[in-house]
Amino acid sequence: MTPWRMVKVVWTDAQGDCHGWTPVSEIDGTPCVVTTVGHLIEPAPRANHVSVALSWYGGHDGTEVQVGNVEHIFAPMVHVVTDLTTLPVLPTV
Repeated sequence: MTPWRMVKVVWTDAQGDCHGWTPVSEIDGTPCVVTTVGHLIEPAPRANHVSVALSWYGGHDGTEVQVGNVEHIFAPMVHVVTDLTTLPVLPTV
């Protein structure tokens, strides 16, 4: 088990027509809203950032988002499933 909580982070990507990062206030048009799901790293390695590990192997491989770009963080209750035969069947799309 990882030491971190599972979360879903909804955030605005600071993208634009230029190379590199663009502040949200300088983005023309509709901002790109991103959803990232993973393990919330607490405390975050960088100040003023939310860090979400997509994988955990003793280190992490993930995403860092500036706090000002985060719209919502959802931390649903997670339970451990040990009997995989009890998983619900998902509808096909």
